[in-house]
Amino acid sequence: MKIAIACVTKNSNQIPNWVKRNSAFGECFYEISGNEHNPKNSGFSRIINLIKNTHDWIFMIDDDEYIVGQIPHISDDISCVRVCSKTFGPEGRRHTPEDPFGLYNNPIEDKLTKCLVRIKHLRSFDSHWAEVIAGKTVNSKLEECKTDGARITYCDDNFYLNHYKLQSYDDLIRKSNRGSIHQKDKYTFSKAQLETIRLIMGLE
Repeated sequence: MKIAIACVTKNSNQIPNWVKRNSAFGECFYEISGNEHNPKNSGFSRIINLIKNTHDWIFMIDDDEYIVGQIPHISDDISCVRVCSKTFGPEGRRHTPEDPFGLYNNPIEDKLTKCLVRIKHLRSFDSHWAEVIAGKTVNSKLEECKTDGARITYCDDNFYLNHYKLQSYDDLIRKSNRGSIHQKDKYTFSKAQLETIRLIMGLE
């Protein structure tokens, strides 16, 4: 099966590492979003349009998510695999590392999912779920699971995502100044909020 690994991002400098870490699992595609309505879903739709005749599956993830483990053999009656993420915080780091992979040790297993989907059966999708017109939806252990909602109850240590959501204090500020991909406006922390954040993170 031919897999496309896709992300939609907002002026990200993480793309080189994202491609380096994920290209072993499939061909990587990304789009830098604009200020359109729902830019993430619009971007993924354009990528799907681009690769629907050349690839069998698409794995829609973020630019700070890296695939870990091995994609299992997927039978013909399966159309969607919901893959859990292990989310990492800054762990006291002030500065963002060049490559976060392997540097963080205390994940929060939040069971948020991203979907590996058979393109020809894809009906609709959002950030954490996908609806298919045929075939089963399973977890990464290939057991049938619910098709909706952001979370599922099972994470497989043989196939999951590392989500480096906040890699440092600098990363937090960068993302707040940049704004979410879902936001048109930036959000900037006040001086008092920044001081509170530094105390929480154990930074002087």
